[in-house]
Amino acid sequence: MRTTIAMLVTAALLMTTQRAAACTIFWDDRPDTIFQKSDSVFLAYPLKISPDPDEIQQLRPDAFFQQTVIWRVVRSWKGNLSAGDTVVTVRSIDRMDACSGWSVTTRYDPRILYSSGDASPAVIQGLSLEDATLQLNRLVRRRQGVGK
Repeated sequence: MRTTIAMLVTAALLMTTQRAAACTIFWDDRPDTIFQKSDSVFLAYPLKISPDPDEIQQLRPDAFFQQTVIWRVVRSWKGNLSAGDTVVTVRSIDRMDACSGWSVTTRYDPRILYSSGDASPAVIQGLSLEDATLQLNRLVRRRQGVGK
């Protein structure tokens, strides 16, 4: 029975576009994975979104655009950033690409971001802010040897 279910799930994934399948299968945004693989993990809120959320809503469904967001750091779990620092993210967004659309910032809500090396930070997508924050706090305490 398990083999049949696995085969059906695999067949369904193969029927989707390669891009959509790739971004849903390989998108690993668990806090522990991100924490281990990233040089920087931090909580920030947008100061400025360009184009702003209202302008994004008015774009055509097949629009390609570049979005710049200026973030203010609130908390850092890993890396050299401190509360009050600003970080700029620049993303090229193709609204026809299912994976690209996940990178659009459409609200002035705080988000958890992460980056490696010189790459522009990315936003954690799969978890709520509260769940991700709790998990990251546990990871930091475990790393520091507190509450093992």
